[in-house]
Amino acid sequence: MGRYNRAGKPKPFIRVCRTLKLEIFCAWLCYEDITGYAPPNLNWGPLLPPTPLPRPYRIGASLLHGAAIGVIATRDLAFGETIIIERPLLMIPRAVLLPVAANKIQSELEHQLEVMLSQLDEKSRARVNILSNCKTAKDGSKLWGIITTNGLKCNFPQSRYLPHYAGVFPDISRINHSCSPNAVWSFDSRALWAEIRATRPIATGEEITIAYVTPTETRAERQQTLKKKYGFTCHCTQCVATAGRAAAAASNARRKQIDETDRDARETWAAWLRAPASARSDSVIAPHEAVLPLLDIEGLEGGRGWHVAWIALAYAALGDEANFRRWAEEAEKLARVLEQGVGGYGYQTGEEWQKALKNPHALSIWGKRRVNG
Repeated sequence: MGRYNRAGKPKPFIRVCRTLKLEIFCAWLCYEDITGYAPPNLNWGPLLPPTPLPRPYRIGASLLHGAAIGVIATRDLAFGETIIIERPLLMIPRAVLLPVAANKIQSELEHQLEVMLSQLDEKSRARVNILSNCKTAKDGSKLWGIITTNGLKCNFPQSRYLPHYAGVFPDISRINHSCSPNAVWSFDSRALWAEIRATRPIATGEEITIAYVTPTETRAERQQTLKKKYGFTCHCTQCVATAGRAAAAASNARRKQIDETDRDARETWAAWLRAPASARSDSVIAPHEAVLPLLDIEGLEGGRGWHVAWIALAYAALGDEANFRRWAEEAEKLARVLEQGVGGYGYQTGEEWQKALKNPHALSIWGKRRVNG
């Protein structure tokens, strides 16, 4: 926000994004800083990778939370398999979607959103208007409600002002929530597309789900957030299974352990590297190994890549090539499938892990803690 304020709080403007065939696929309310790398009306490339054909899903009746519509698998899907790739219909700064007290400002925003929608063709407008709206007329216009209900977080690190946007997608925005989701989504800010991949095997007829809220919150916290933001009580398999007090307490404890290990990972690693030579490797490896079965129990397999990556790095620091290769091979696979790794240390992508596997001894951290046990 600092850069945005220093720039004089510039107002967003509407641009359209076109395919290489000059067809408009997205209306975008954006700031000038975004156009520095993507001028208005630029023909976006490279070509959009195709969703697998025939499509491995259908839009149909949902059994979750009383939702009318969901995305259903039409065949068995393997771990890591791509389910959907598509570009947004609308892209809006998340900051402007926050409720505002000034009716005039809200009215101006809603008018701007309608102008945005008018840039799309009739078919695309219909795909927006058919999406769910969990807001009331008291909250804002129907279009504002549709966008706040269905907008998925899209970050643009290229932005100098406000990098956080909400993207409304044709089919991805119809995917319902689960506290134990079977899919994860990623967004490519330069190519302007999103991808849904399976985080565990999905059976034919099973609904495809993602997490709308932080899954490591307690059951009560998740329910409260979902009710406040989306107006529904979660009846996913995880919430049904943990409806009893004892089951909820056990699940909350497991998710708390996962959350704390996630949160403390960098600090624990840094402290271990600074510690005396006698410091045990258990302090950095054991917490992540302990979390792996908890992820399976809680149906949070999509978070596995983070922990596997830290274990692999620890064995690299210990100069243990056999164990490094064991964990780095899985880290490479998870980084390619789930785009998860340890950012900031050069071990984020599958390509980076592949390079490390070719010559582990060339790693900057190799053997730094070889004497520890």
